[in-house]
Amino acid sequence: MRRRSRASSKPTKARSRKAKTLKAARHSNLVGNAIKFTDAGEIAIRADANNGAFYVSVRDTGPGISAADQAKLFQEFQQADNAITRKKGGTGLGLAISKRIIEMHGGRIWVESQPGQGSTFAFTLPVIVERQVEPA
Repeated sequence: MRRRSRASSKPTKARSRKAKTLKAARHSNLVGNAIKFTDAGEIAIRADANNGAFYVSVRDTGPGISAADQAKLFQEFQQADNAITRKKGGTGLGLAISKRIIEMHGGRIWVESQPGQGSTFAFTLPVIVERQVEPA
């Protein structure tokens, strides 16, 4: 399995916050789930700061998630209803907790996926850039 991460934006004082956001994403439920459900292929983490918000996404080449299962993923004690999920385990709390934390900070979280095509979980968090740093 190949893993990669990318962060890009204009230099700002918010860069350290962005680095912390990316670090948190790497150690978050989203990355853990990507690792758990991707037996082969790639996991990519991306972070950007645009339009007053951080954007972080975790994309994998795992089995993908049906639209019916996507609708319940962010609810407590809910998981995708398939043999792979039953085999890999879990409580169904991680994404619900992630959603609560992100929304408490004024952000939002979502998933884009199709069975057999992998998944992308993404979230945004608002950021206030104190001042733009000019490149040296």
